[in-house]
Amino acid sequence: MKMCTRIVFLALIPCMVCILNGCSSTPPVIPQTKPRPFTFNPINFLRTGLSIDLAASSSRVLVLATTRDGSWTAYDLPSFTRRSNGRLPALRALAIHPDGGSFFALSDGGLVTLVSLADGRQSPVIAANLPAGRLPAAAISRDAAFAVARPPWGAARLYDLASAKSAPLDLPGSDVRFVSIAPDGTLLTGSRGSGSVIQRSPSGALGTIPLSGSPISAAWHRDYAACGSLFWEFRVWPRTNPDKAIVRTIDHTPVSALTFGQIENRIFFFAGSGRVGGGRIRVWELPDCRSELATLTPDCGEIIHLSVFGTTLVAVSGDGMAALWTIHPGTPSTASNMNARRQSGTPGPR
Repeated sequence: MKMCTRIVFLALIPCMVCILNGCSSTPPVIPQTKPRPFTFNPINFLRTGLSIDLAASSSRVLVLATTRDGSWTAYDLPSFTRRSNGRLPALRALAIHPDGGSFFALSDGGLVTLVSLADGRQSPVIAANLPAGRLPAAAISRDAAFAVARPPWGAARLYDLASAKSAPLDLPGSDVRFVSIAPDGTLLTGSRGSGSVIQRSPSGALGTIPLSGSPISAAWHRDYAACGSLFWEFRVWPRTNPDKAIVRTIDHTPVSALTFGQIENRIFFFAGSGRVGGGRIRVWELPDCRSELATLTPDCGEIIHLSVFGTTLVAVSGDGMAALWTIHPGTPSTASNMNARRQSGTPGPR
């Protein structure tokens, strides 16, 4: 009996030692997950060899056009397989039709044409109803719901593309040379050499947002609007409160393309530029746009078009580059080390 008791006691000694050590030791260290940076991964890359003035994109198709001769070419995405091409004189604005199988083109004179992406067949939607001459300002909303055209003189026109109707429109500002229209009909306008952009709601209410130099680009989100200037600056503001604009300046190049992207319930803002040092694409996170999350420097000229569809970024440059990247949003910017500037991404295969 004594022998059994001794064996049990000896067996309990290691357990007692472990318990005592556990009570006197520090708590176990929980491994910390390192914040993941915002990154881009290349999907595909195309050099058309053409000079591009206009671009429109959806998640499935990209249309590139030049205003000099009105030629356009459509490509399937993400393969960049050429789909169709054609010619429309005096092109001023493009937008992909919601059906995905055609696109709208706005030309001088206020002519609106629906063009088939399958064979290039053209169907006039709204006949030319403006004075002859080049349109100083024209735009189609990204969802192809509305278009606006400012003629060389006289009243501008607002087009409802769903009903194929048009109405006179008094554009705010003198000598309007820039216009952008949101899916709900809200307008941004700017005059040549102006230091501001005017926001006009569908009800006609006006708001003025200061801007360094002439506006040359704009972007729309359900909750935000943005405008980029010829003189290196962009402003982003809540659509309900233009007085709360966020101002950022980039490296002495025109802010020629803007877009928003929403990923994992986070809103990102992309800005394209160029001319000096080649094309660049930068990204910030709203609501504060505190610092650049990433910068892309593809080997191309000035970025003239940006779109985000899901987690895919579409970019086009004026010297004929088109590229796709997958977006990886990384850790939310509340992490301390996300405030530092990061650079990533290279062009895909050529």
